[in-house]
Amino acid sequence: NLDRAEIRDEIETLRTKVIEAFTQLRDFNAAIEQHIEIINQNPDDEKSVEEAVRYAKRYGGADTLLAYYTRTVQQAFKDYRWNLVLARLHDAKGDFASATRELNQIAQALNHLAAALTEQIAKQRELLHRLQDVQESERRKLAHELHDEFGQRLTAMQVDASYLLKQSAHQ
Repeated sequence: NLDRAEIRDEIETLRTKVIEAFTQLRDFNAAIEQHIEIINQNPDDEKSVEEAVRYAKRYGGADTLLAYYTRTVQQAFKDYRWNLVLARLHDAKGDFASATRELNQIAQALNHLAAALTEQIAKQRELLHRLQDVQESERRKLAHELHDEFGQRLTAMQVDASYLLKQSAHQ
């Protein structure tokens, strides 16, 4: 009866144990693949990336991490999280130019999203104003129609009442 977060945490714990086993077997590439799987489950978790970097520095595999996340960035170009993972990997490797490039791509993507959001908000406001104008126009039209119709009926009722009063006064 575990929720999604608990299941993810349990899988991460199991993968960490698998990494330890692969390390004892000196299969460092397989261990790096497990680090990749852990990062992929939660790319926003800096701790996972830091652990993968520490492992790669100690046992090798930094190139595998970089190659994998470079491909991931290219394939998932709208998901900035992978650029952030890649920037962290470059930063840990000391490649600050590449880390900066990835962070700039994130900034450009976020600026593009902010501009698109601003544009959509402006369109939404315009539609809201147009809707309010139409509603107000309909209210005025209805009020005018009601006024004219009831005015005519009221006048007719006054004439009828006046006639009935005259009739009852003659009898």
